[in-house]
Amino acid sequence: MKEKEKIYVEIGELTKNYTTREFVDFCLSLNLSVAPVNSIKEVAELEFVKKYFMKTILPNGKEAELFPPSYNTTFIEENNFTLKCSPRLGEQNEIVMKQIGLSEDEIKNLQNKNVI
Repeated sequence: MKEKEKIYVEIGELTKNYTTREFVDFCLSLNLSVAPVNSIKEVAELEFVKKYFMKTILPNGKEAELFPPSYNTTFIEENNFTLKCSPRLGEQNEIVMKQIGLSEDEIKNLQNKNVI
């Protein structure tokens, strides 16, 4: 413990010319236990993490990846980790108006008056 700062400097000098992959391979060749410390971006690219990312389709039709859910539910799994975006303001007005019993004519009348 007394010389830990010196040891850290020495380790830094010995490893500065290696990429992470090269250093991991070197340690493995010596039968040493080793694991890389990944950045968040690198973790997100790991296949066993990436397959659980949520997805959504944007209004422009493009797919967007979102963080994995904190808890996998049957609903999420059945929908292949894909959820729709929330409706845009007014997007479902006509559906709602029909559900509350308005006729097509009443809905058109409200639309013409810019009420909905």
